[in-house]
Amino acid sequence: MNPGNTPVLGDHGILHPGKLLWLRSLGWMIVLTFAIMLAFGLGIEAISAALPSQPAFQFMAKLAGALIVLLAYTALVRLSERRWPAELAVSAAPVGILSGLVIGAVQFSAVMAIL
Repeated sequence: MNPGNTPVLGDHGILHPGKLLWLRSLGWMIVLTFAIMLAFGLGIEAISAALPSQPAFQFMAKLAGALIVLLAYTALVRLSERRWPAELAVSAAPVGILSGLVIGAVQFSAVMAIL
């Protein structure tokens, strides 16, 4: 488990310690971002096209797209960093969701106060 939700880098694979870690980290971030976007885009397009166009079915396609992203991220991290993504642990979800809701409410309130 990752105490304090600090970022975890794999110490094997692409992100092993050593020379040019910053460059490998930057390159991996770019590759991971585009791979996830590609997995989501292609996955949701294929699922949306296969399902009827009613909103309920399209909503289910979006949920399936989110699942595809989680699976793609898990597979990419496991293969390239040689670790399981602890940041997706179910046990940390309630705290993360609650803190995200509080931070989002504060930001929204700040924007509304400015306007």
